[in-house]
Amino acid sequence: MRQFKTMVAMLEEMGEQCLLTMETFSIAICAFATSNERKKGVGILDLLKKHKYKVGAETINCLLNALGRVKLGKEANALLEKFKERLNKEERWRIERKS
Repeated sequence: MRQFKTMVAMLEEMGEQCLLTMETFSIAICAFATSNERKKGVGILDLLKKHKYKVGAETINCLLNALGRVKLGKEANALLEKFKERLNKEERWRIERKS
């Protein structure tokens, strides 16, 4: 829990200084997903929206890929089903092709 708060605080500070990039968010998402902190990885997606970045196929694929690498396929599949409703057809197609 403390690590998540520290990561969020760091990302917030980086946001204030306009230093955030999609790569920064991808690293944070993958870090939490690979350490079996799926919900915190999804929480980073909310932070991404707060800083006016688009949660699209690339970001979701990063999270799903990280979950798959740590053998959390069921969780990845459940998240994919949730995100399918939010995405347009083009983004859905890209996610399904990579999965």
